[in-house]
Amino acid sequence: MRARAPPGSPAPMADSLLQNLVRQWLLDHAGQVDFAECLASALGQAGPPGVVNAPSIGLALEELAHQPQTFWAGACLCGRPGLRYGW
Repeated sequence: MRARAPPGSPAPMADSLLQNLVRQWLLDHAGQVDFAECLASALGQAGPPGVVNAPSIGLALEELAHQPQTFWAGACLCGRPGLRYGW
């Protein structure tokens, strides 16, 4: 039996879509560090309705942070910790 997402959380496909959206944003803006709230604001209408929000983006950033050869921690322009692609 397949596990379901907890109530109120995005479906697994939405999680994957959001993570791909975040990954692509970071690739397109290489070297720019983004904090979850700043990235959610920048993505705005680019993502699926109800899925692009700071908590969901924060989870996607945490997942991508486990790829240290590709994504690096740094300070966002707002001064809070974020993630960036590249050196």
